Amino acid sequence: MASRPERLLRGDDAPLSASFLELFFDLAFVLALTKASDLTAAVVILGGPTLFLLGRTLFSVAIHRRLSWPRVAALFVMSGAAAVLRLPLLAVSAVATGVVLTVVVLDHAGNRSYRRIKNPD
Repeated sequence: MASRPERLLRGDDAPLSASFLELFFDLAFVLALTKASDLTAAVVILGGPTLFLLGRTLFSVAIHRRLSWPRVAALFVMSGAAAVLRLPLLAVSAVATGVVLTVVVLDHAGNRSYRRIKNPD
């Protein structure tokens, strides 16, 4: 006679091996979990820089009364990348790094026009 937990799962006359259909559904479940975890990781990878860019943009608007258009464009690129990209996680991280570095370079180039004016003495 089978122990109590085994009786709950299978009857006494059921075979002890799994059928092909059960194994197929197990494989499909594992693959679905793998894809969900990749999507979650991609959202986390892109979410950090997106949150930083959003916060920095709102800070610049609140303090300096200036809107940085490269940051706004980068927010759209990051949002689009989260929705469209089906790349490996390393490539998703490279895209996020590239977007943030592009914003840094464009902001630095734009800040040259805001240099302090020398005092005419």
